[in-house]
Amino acid sequence: MGANAYEDAFRSGNPIEQCNEIANYILFEGLYFFKFDTVFQVVCNEFDTIMADEELRPFALKMFPVCELVFSNYELTDDFAYGYEFALLYTEITGTIAIWIAENGLQ
Repeated sequence: MGANAYEDAFRSGNPIEQCNEIANYILFEGLYFFKFDTVFQVVCNEFDTIMADEELRPFALKMFPVCELVFSNYELTDDFAYGYEFALLYTEITGTIAIWIAENGLQ
C-alpha cells in the first residue's frame, strides 16, 4: 500500500519528499505514539549528564510509570509527535522526572 501511494503521488507530479511523506503516512497509519520512546528521549536528552550511558535505559524504565499520569492529559494520536502539544508534553515529562530526582535521588 505504501509503494502504491508513493507511485500515485509521484505520477501526480509531487516532489519526492512529499511522495515519501505520503507513503510513510500510509505505512505507519494505525501505529500509535509510543510513550516509552518519549520518556527515554527525555532521559537521554535532559539527564544524560548526571548518569552513565548504561544507566539511561534502566532509569527511563523506572520513570515510565511515574510519567504515565502526564500522558493521560494528552490525546495521543499517530501524528502526536509532530504537533505543537508534543513540546508541552516533553516539558511536562522533563519536570516530572526532575521533581522525582529531587525527591528521591538517582537510586
